[in-house]
Amino acid sequence: MNHSKNFKNPENNVCTNGVEGFWNVMKRSLRKKNVMNSILLAEHIDEFMWRKAYVTKDVNPLDVLLQHITERYPETE
Repeated sequence: MNHSKNFKNPENNVCTNGVEGFWNVMKRSLRKKNVMNSILLAEHIDEFMWRKAYVTKDVNPLDVLLQHITERYPETE
């Protein structure tokens, strides 16, 4: 990444420091789980990003997952 040109992407206004910081937090988390060389690395990244987007300290991840499943697959009669 070339910081001498832009710190923010001119197209979407995303700050490169924010992206790099998020990547570092994610790498630390994945290394603790020892999955950096796993064939399921992409799935672990998906889970990490989902948890960051939807799960908070006062919310049970299973409840959020079940809510998302019922929203995506509503019952049909």
